[in-house]
Amino acid sequence: KDGVVQSSNAYASLFAMNQSITILGPDKPTVPTVTFNAPQAIGVCDDLTLDASASQGSGGRDMTFNYTVKCSNADACANVTAVLDEANKVNGGTGTHTVMIPASAISKGLKMEFKLTASNFLGEMTSRTTSVEKLGYPAPNVAIQGGNPRETTYSEELVLRADASLPEMKCVADSLSNAKMTYVWTEL
Repeated sequence: KDGVVQSSNAYASLFAMNQSITILGPDKPTVPTVTFNAPQAIGVCDDLTLDASASQGSGGRDMTFNYTVKCSNADACANVTAVLDEANKVNGGTGTHTVMIPASAISKGLKMEFKLTASNFLGEMTSRTTSVEKLGYPAPNVAIQGGNPRETTYSEELVLRADASLPEMKCVADSLSNAKMTYVWTEL
């Protein structure tokens, strides 16, 4: 009461020696699982979105995301590298799980290998790579929903759903536009 610390026992001491202890990490630390979605190829007018928002294993705190890229042509890769460097600096330097690279930053025909490293506050980290090629022509955007690869047993039904959209045509002649798409599934 009145901002005074008191003891309920007359013989108790309210003084303690200065002590320090070492807190060990967990026996089985949480390791990040990186789920990294990106198309294998993008059309000439398309922006590229790298999405790791479904990644897990933060250990209850924000994860750190760090993107890097290797390109078939190092000179043509400078704009892509600059976009990734900026994305890695956001959120106080912890980066962001989703990065959008504008079509204007990527040269036609450029083959890129992206690496994402996710780490948590325990120091555990996991990396994942994916390759993307920028085509020299418009191409539809197709993505199969869910994880890759999919695992199933012979007796289970496997249902696949795909999202598809017509390509961006903003950077090519109007005479090239075609509003038709045909779907063909092939088992590999």
